Amino acid sequence: MRMIYVDEAGTSTRDAVLVVASVLVEPDSQYRVLEKKLGEIADERVPSQIRKGFHFHAKELFNGGKQFSRDEWAFPDRLATLKAILNLIRDHAIPVAFAASLKQVDWSTVIAGLKEKRITPEKWDHAIAFSQAMVKADLFLRKYLSGSEIGVVVAEDVTDRRELLRRVGLFARQAPYVLMPDQQHASSQDQAIGRSPPPSWIRIDHIVDDPHFMPKAGGPLLGLADAAAFTLRRCLERQPLGDDLLREMLHPEDAEIFLSNEANFTSPATSWILNTRAYWGLPFPSEFR
Repeated sequence: MRMIYVDEAGTSTRDAVLVVASVLVEPDSQYRVLEKKLGEIADERVPSQIRKGFHFHAKELFNGGKQFSRDEWAFPDRLATLKAILNLIRDHAIPVAFAASLKQVDWSTVIAGLKEKRITPEKWDHAIAFSQAMVKADLFLRKYLSGSEIGVVVAEDVTDRRELLRRVGLFARQAPYVLMPDQQHASSQDQAIGRSPPPSWIRIDHIVDDPHFMPKAGGPLLGLADAAAFTLRRCLERQPLGDDLLREMLHPEDAEIFLSNEANFTSPATSWILNTRAYWGLPFPSEFR
């Protein structure tokens, strides 16, 4: 089984891109190790005066925020802490399935029928990115694990969006369709070996249950998903240090492959699976050969 921890970045109306990122953790072999290492990072790096009740939040680590003032914790130390968290994703080869929505897409024709339910364009962007990230997470289970494991989704609880994400997030269970090669990003593996991506089912059949929602403080590994989402949004928006943070999260070759590709926003969301290199030696099921 894989625990699929999900978080988002870019929900402010000022942000140009909204990213939903998930980290796929093997609970028996990885959970306790990662929980322990996150605790060690906090003990070693977080100032003692703000340690009580502290939980990792990438945006606050980068910018300073409600949990602490910038005077209590200098930016170089906060940045080093964020990089240490991202290093856990890279060093433990944790797959990252994500989707990003360009928030300038005109949803007026869709939203027109939803206004009475008070669904804003920003909430719809979030739901679309969430659903596409879950499709990619399910694809990881099928493609790299040959469908031998199921996944359970644990997402940060954003109260005013919970019901929409629950209804839209796993839509591909009921409405699967196929993407042809020219409609896809080639994966890091495909690009490394010079192969075009095969036709791919957009479907969800290995993620079980509805998404489970919890506050960030209630699930320490949500901090990994939060750091991944923050990094990918910053990278896609071409903000300072975005590329540097991405290189802390990914295998060096995979980071350069990702950075050499332009995000494709011709569809409602661009999506990808990252950090799969550790699984490349496993046999693919026949539909991916």
